Amino acid sequence: MINREIIYERNLTGSFMKIAAGIHAGLDEKLMFRLIRASFNQRRKTLANGLKNSGELNLSKEVITAAIEKLGKGSSVRGEALDLEEFARLTNIIKEEMEHEV
Repeated sequence: MINREIIYERNLTGSFMKIAAGIHAGLDEKLMFRLIRASFNQRRKTLANGLKNSGELNLSKEVITAAIEKLGKGSSVRGEALDLEEFARLTNIIKEEMEHEV
């Protein structure tokens, strides 16, 4: 059996997305990369604050908080606490939340 963590760490472009997309059909890869960048863009920030303060994303604090709660994480979670599969799930949750907002 192949350890996904090893594949993710070695292939940070392209290849790991194929694995994540296979797990999460319909994954918006561009949105996922924007979420990941925003999560690590500012040092020592919670995930919610990093996403809210990002210039790349136009998400309300309510949408971000609801998505993190649906993911099963607390409000004080930081970006580094999520693995790529959780970022893929968060991407799908946020995309769904954004569609409901419109």
